[in-house]
Amino acid sequence: MDLPFSVWDTIDNTTLYKTFLCKNCGGMRRSHRTNTLVLISDHTKGVYADSWDYSTGMLKYVGEGQKGNQCFSGQNKVLAESRINGVELHLFEVFVQNKYLYEGIVTLEGQPYFEEHSDVNKNLGHVVIFDIKIDPANLATMTEYLRERNQWIFRLGFADAPEMEIC
Repeated sequence: MDLPFSVWDTIDNTTLYKTFLCKNCGGMRRSHRTNTLVLISDHTKGVYADSWDYSTGMLKYVGEGQKGNQCFSGQNKVLAESRINGVELHLFEVFVQNKYLYEGIVTLEGQPYFEEHSDVNKNLGHVVIFDIKIDPANLATMTEYLRERNQWIFRLGFADAPEMEIC
C-alpha cells in the first residue's frame, strides 16, 4: 500500500482514516477495502497501557475491549490470525491528542496470551496481550527514533517517560 507519509511521520486522525479507509475512532481499525488493520497505542486515554521492550523493538499491545474479559473475536481475532489472513498491520502511537506517530508495518510475534488487569469499572478481568514487532526494515532507524521519541516524551512533561540506554 502506498502511503502519503513515511515511518516516524506524525499525521492527524483525518489523514489516518482517509488513507486506510477505516473508522475514525478506536484502538484497532479494520479496513476490508485496504486489507489493513491499524493498531493505535494511545497514551492519552484508555484503561490499559501498552508497553515497549526497547531492546527488542517489541510492543506489548493490549487487545480490544474495556469491560469484562476480552476474547478472540472482532479485531482481536483479526490480529490473532494476521499471520494467516493476509491483513497488513500498521502501528501508530499517540502522545498528544490527534497526533498519530506512524511506526510502520508490524508483525505479530508468538501466540497472543491473557493477563489479568482491572477494566474500566475497576473489575479484574482477562485481557488479550499481543507481542507486536516493528518491521525489520524499520529497525535500522529504531535507535535514532527511540532517542528522539524519549526526548519528545520528556519535553511533553510525561513524568513516566522511560529511562533508556541507547547504544
